[in-house]
Amino acid sequence: MRIISGVLKELYGLKKKNLEAQAVIAQKYGASLAEWRSGIGPFLETSNIELLQPTYQRQYNVLNLAFAHAEILLYRPFLLRNLASLGRRSGHTHSQLQQDIQTNVEKCLQAASKIAGLFKELCRSKRMYRSFWVKT
Repeated sequence: MRIISGVLKELYGLKKKNLEAQAVIAQKYGASLAEWRSGIGPFLETSNIELLQPTYQRQYNVLNLAFAHAEILLYRPFLLRNLASLGRRSGHTHSQLQQDIQTNVEKCLQAASKIAGLFKELCRSKRMYRSFWVKT
């Protein structure tokens, strides 16, 4: 939640950030997310969750979904941003910035694919729980 709170404050705050600042923020919080995930250890990389007890299966799914949603929140602005202004930039900065943007877009799409895959697997194995959905 601390990482997500920082992303919301720095990336989605009242003051609009330019593309370079957004890329720096994404790099900072992307590293924080990777550190958080590696701190959990190999649990989130389990290849066959069917071997886990149901409680651990739910924890595995919830943590993976939370991680993927945090990545989408972090990298989504790069999908939504109009990249036409990049054509006016020149030199190495443009090239590096363009690579950073492309990497962030790919990370966002991979996170969305991970969520879709998890939900597909949950539905296939009949482990879709009502608690995954929030009623308002």
